[in-house]
Order: sequence, then structure tokens, then C-alpha cells
Amino acid sequence: MESDDYGPEVEAIYTIERDIMIGCFALRRLLSMPYKVTQEIRKKTVSVTSYPIREGQQLPDAIDALNAYGFYNLDQPSDQNITTQQMCNLFIHSHVLHFVWDLIRMSPQESLTIDEDDARVHGPVQLTGFLVATDTSSKTHLTRVDLETLTRAFEEMGRDTVIGISWRRDHRGRRRIHSVEGGLFKE
Repeated sequence: MESDDYGPEVEAIYTIERDIMIGCFALRRLLSMPYKVTQEIRKKTVSVTSYPIREGQQLPDAIDALNAYGFYNLDQPSDQNITTQQMCNLFIHSHVLHFVWDLIRMSPQESLTIDEDDARVHGPVQLTGFLVATDTSSKTHLTRVDLETLTRAFEEMGRDTVIGISWRRDHRGRRRIHSVEGGLFKE
């Protein structure tokens, strides 16, 4: 039996994908609990880039999702802001999830659209982000989430600190959260 030369690489990719999923589940769970995080962190948005589906293109099915680049206009980027919770949902409900390996010293846009015959294709690469779409969003667009954007969201959540909660009773006498006070954890 031949050994798989890609074993360590596949294991590393699997580990990264698993850690992103677990991290996004944790972030989304914390965001859904009003007494666990501050209002400031709940209101945070992240910058992403969207690529529209090609006109007249059939929707990517489960097999197509493994190589969905041809379904979207990667030369028509559109910058957007979405909530951190929306970003987490993209990963948690991902139908399409591709790692973006950009060529070093080349813009992300140029790396995505470079011709296969270009000699620079064989240059060094680095992981810079992810192309992701849910089963619903894949019908209209593909979203690029930069690695820096994702890690910043994790870091900001980790530094968020609740230092006080104010409660009020509603008309039925039940306690309801009135406000959550907090700040950023200082190292």
C-alpha cells in the first residue's frame, strides 16, 4: 500500500476547518446570550467581499460545491458589511467552503482571477481567507471572509468583558435584562 504524501496537509486543513466551525459555534452562542457579552460586541460588523453568481448559471449542487469557482463572477467583487453573527452562520451552514491561498506579493483579486498559464501561478502562496456560501446564499453569491477578519472577530470576543448587569421587572414581575455594562479585557 502506498503512503499518502498529502496526509499531513489534509490533516492540517481538516484541523483548521474544524477549529473554525467550533469557533463560529461558540461565537454565535455567546452572541445569542445577552448577559454573556456587551452590546458593543453584539453590534460589531465585519467587512467581506461578495461575488455574484454568473448570469444563467445553474446553482451549485453538493458535488459542484467542491469546486464552485466557475459558478461565480470572481472579477465582480462587491464589498459589504455583515454582522459577526451573519459571518458565523456562513461557516456553520456552509454549502461551499474553499480556502483562499493567495499568491504572495499579489492582490487577493488578482490571485483569484490569474490565468492558469501565468508563470506566477507557481509562486509561493499563503492562506488569506475563505470563500463561503450557505445553501441559500449560494443561489445568489459567494462570500470571501479574510482570515484577518475572522481572527479579529475571535480576538475581540475573547477580550470582551461583562462587568455589570442591570435587571428590571416587567409588568408580570419577571426579571428582564435592562443593560449590560462592560469593556475590553486588558492584558
